[in-house]
Amino acid sequence: MAPGWLSFVSLTLIYATIRRNFEAGLLLIRWCSASSASLNRYVTGGMSEWSGHDYHSPLTLMAGPVPIHFASIADFTGILAIVVIIFIRFLRVQRDQERASSELAAAAAFRN
Repeated sequence: MAPGWLSFVSLTLIYATIRRNFEAGLLLIRWCSASSASLNRYVTGGMSEWSGHDYHSPLTLMAGPVPIHFASIADFTGILAIVVIIFIRFLRVQRDQERASSELAAAAAFRN
């Protein structure tokens, strides 16, 4: 991705978060974790080639014999952020529909 595009997306998300856009804040968390995971891949890949043996990132957690990479955690936070955003939007639409139906009922009662 071009550095200009990365800067644009980052600044847009930061600006929207500062302006109290909760959804942009969730996406900013995802953006930062994905950027860190990508940076981690480049660093650890280069370290393995440079040293000649496998290099294990300090951001990799071991759950018994299974390694949990930071990129997996970043992917999970992204999916979780999207689910939370969809749920918040669903609640907002449901609240607006209830408000509109109660206003229509009040108007119909007032007219009669």
